[in-house]
Amino acid sequence: MTLFSSWFWPDVSTRKNATFATTEAFYVLLGVATLVALFTFVGFARGWEFGHPGALLLAIAVALALLHGVRGACAFHKFAPIPANTPSIEQSFRSFGQNSPRSEKDTGRN
Repeated sequence: MTLFSSWFWPDVSTRKNATFATTEAFYVLLGVATLVALFTFVGFARGWEFGHPGALLLAIAVALALLHGVRGACAFHKFAPIPANTPSIEQSFRSFGQNSPRSEKDTGRN
């Protein structure tokens, strides 16, 4: 899958990809909201014109990102729930150093 096709229609078959699609939609909306607020508060909105082809491309890109967010959210809810006894990522990383067979305390090194 090429970079363009993976952005145009991303794979949301895994929990990680579905989360990424919804996060991408969030950041696109955050960027759009920031631009709208910037142009509204500064006063550039009155005399500023984006141009019809550029505005259309921007609208299509934003619409695709929002569509991916909806697809990711729907796919995320279809996954089976994570079992209750599954350790968190933080607990997984803490366990790496705890179960080593030889530590510095065992060898007598300081």
